[in-house]
Order: sequence, then structure tokens, then C-alpha cells
Amino acid sequence: MKKRSLIHLNLSENTADDLRGKQSVRTTFKLSQRSITALNILAGQLGIKQKSLFDHLAEDTDVLKMVAKEAEEISRRTQRVAKTYVISRRTLDNLEAVAGRYNTPRDALVEFSIDRILPLLELEKEKHQKR
Repeated sequence: MKKRSLIHLNLSENTADDLRGKQSVRTTFKLSQRSITALNILAGQLGIKQKSLFDHLAEDTDVLKMVAKEAEEISRRTQRVAKTYVISRRTLDNLEAVAGRYNTPRDALVEFSIDRILPLLELEKEKHQKR
């Protein structure tokens, strides 16, 4: 009992915030089929979870801001599909903060962020073809 209370006392507020930020949440994005496929393939090729890809895409707030400014040019003609993903709370909070600040839909931020990693997908395809 004493050991447990010492551990609890040593947890800083930052650590608790970090743990809450890593909490998984479900959220739905409306994305193009191309983006959904790219996420599936890239996660499979790299052997990582889609949640980790989302974390990577949303961790750089400066890039998200740049994406938000360009997102106004998004094509409305592309068919979008509603798809639910598990992402970290920190990633969701980051996406919502940037979307709100720049008056840009979260879906557009995610779509353009996925477009940023498409060259990585092409690189993985090339490696696979060489094998």
C-alpha cells in the first residue's frame, strides 16, 4: 500500500497529461478512397498501426498550419467516404485546434496530410517491385 501511494505521488501533472494524450479515441473522417487506400497500404508496408500514422501526420503543427492554408483549394468533385479511425486524443486535439484556428475542415487537413506521405508510399512500392 505504501509503495502504491509513493508511485501516485511521484506522477507529475505533465506525465498524467502525456498519458491522457496517448488515450485512444474513435473519430470519423470523410476521405477520398485514394487516401483510405494509401493509409491501409502504408501502414501494412511499414508494419505500423494507422494510429501511429495519424500521430505522425498531426504532430507537426507548423505543417498542419501550412496544409490548412492550402486546404481552401481542395477539390469538391472528389467523392468522400466516411471512415472511422482510432487515433490518439492528442492527435485529435491538434487537428481540431488547427482546423478551428484556420477555419478549415478536419477532413481537409487529414486528406492533405495524407497527400504529403504519398511519396513514401511510392518509395515502398518501388522497393517491393525490386524484390
